[in-house]
Amino acid sequence: MNETKLCTIAQLQDLFKATPEVSFSGVDKEDDGQRYAHISRVLKRFDYPHRNKCERGVILAYLQRTSGYSRAQTKRLVARWHENRLAEVPLVKRYRAPAAPFARKYTASDIDLLVEMDRANVDVCGPAIVHLFKRAYNTYGDKRYERLANLSVSHLYNLRKSSGYQAQRVTQTKTRPVGNPTAIQRLVGTIPDDSF
Repeated sequence: MNETKLCTIAQLQDLFKATPEVSFSGVDKEDDGQRYAHISRVLKRFDYPHRNKCERGVILAYLQRTSGYSRAQTKRLVARWHENRLAEVPLVKRYRAPAAPFARKYTASDIDLLVEMDRANVDVCGPAIVHLFKRAYNTYGDKRYERLANLSVSHLYNLRKSSGYQAQRVTQTKTRPVGNPTAIQRLVGTIPDDSF
C-alpha cells in the first residue's frame, strides 16, 4: 500500500471511517527493521512532536493498525523515536542474537554416556548417577566421563529433559486393565458365569 499520500490528520480519520474492518499487511510482520522504518517515516511526515493530544491519538491508532504492534508497544516505540528523533536512524532494534553464543558444555556424546549409564543402572536417582560419573572418572580413570564428573544433580535433570536424551530413552509400558479383576476374567472367559 502506498500511504505516502496521507499527510493530514483528517485523511487518517477518513481512512479509519471508510475501512473499519480492514487489516493492513503492507509491512512485513517478520522484519522489525521495516516496521521501525515505517513508524519513523509516519511520525516524521506528520510532525508528531508538534501535534495536540487528539491528533497524536489518531497517529498512534494508525501506526498500531499498519504496523501490527500492540498499543503499548507502539507507544514505547514512539517514545524511543521521540528521544532519538534527531539521529540518522531514530529507531533501531535493541536486541539481536549474540555474536558469540554460549558454548555448550555438555555435548551429544555426553548425552549418549548419560543414556548408557541410565540404561545400565535402570534409571536410578540423580545423585546416584552423578556419583557413578565421578567414580568412573576419578577411580577408574575413564576419560569419557571428564565433563560429566563435574555435573550437578540439578543439571542432570535438565539433560534428561533435553530432546537428544528423550529421543534415545523411549520407554514403553503395557496397558494395565483397570477395574474388577473377576469381571475382566469373566469377559475373557476364564471364570464361568455360574460360579457365583
